Amino acid sequence: MKFSRYGITALMGAVLGGAALLMPSAADAQDTREKPQPVNQTEFYVKQVMFDKIYTAPQGYIIQYREGVLGDKKIRVAVPYTWFDKAVQESGGDNKVIRKGEMVQIGSGQVWPHLVVYYKSGVLDHIRLYVSKYPNHPTWGTAHDTPAVQKLFSESENWKL
Repeated sequence: MKFSRYGITALMGAVLGGAALLMPSAADAQDTREKPQPVNQTEFYVKQVMFDKIYTAPQGYIIQYREGVLGDKKIRVAVPYTWFDKAVQESGGDNKVIRKGEMVQIGSGQVWPHLVVYYKSGVLDHIRLYVSKYPNHPTWGTAHDTPAVQKLFSESENWKL
């Protein structure tokens, strides 16, 4: 049996091409090597929310923000005044002052008032509340002590944005 030079080349190409289709590519092959871990990975998750209004109430602050695709759903969360109190945490002989909440007053011309929430291992750790230092700013309001307000504060330890 005689093969021309082009016939052998075509036959070899077909055989090698077919074999290549049956072999997994480098992208498909499972990598059994240990994957490198990200450097400086933190257990914190941070969420920032721009809010429409912050109400002062007898128990603390009520923050109203919008949620949803069109921002058509109003959500209210309560932040007790006690979250802003200093507490001492003992850790290995060191005492450090901690708070669950921190309030930062901002002036005019700066960023719009907002709330930053820090979750540690999926649990609310602390918040930072950026508010206008001017009480007549349109974001400030007053809430009266009603059953709805009391209910918000009774659920304040369980909220999640």
